[in-house]
Amino acid sequence: MCDRNERQSLWGDLIYYSNRFKNESWVVVGDFNVTKCGSEHTSNGNMTKAMAYFNKTIVSAKLEDLRSTRFHYTWSNRRIGNGVISKKLDRAMGNWFWFKN
Repeated sequence: MCDRNERQSLWGDLIYYSNRFKNESWVVVGDFNVTKCGSEHTSNGNMTKAMAYFNKTIVSAKLEDLRSTRFHYTWSNRRIGNGVISKKLDRAMGNWFWFKN
């Protein structure tokens, strides 16, 4: 979601469901439209408020990234040269029970 308020609603839902299903194995997969850290963004290494909220949600929901292979960046503005921007927006995360199994 591009809208800040809609993303906040999604973060709240993730925390809610993580608490509801904390004793079950589950994963969440998708385009979160925000990176976790500066190294997941080619044009800016600064931590933004959106990134801070996303990280707080991941910690609260007790989620960890599933190991990925191949491409580090999952989105690009498809420009060439100085105007190129690439980000890791798509990810898969699981809870502790997912990794335990």
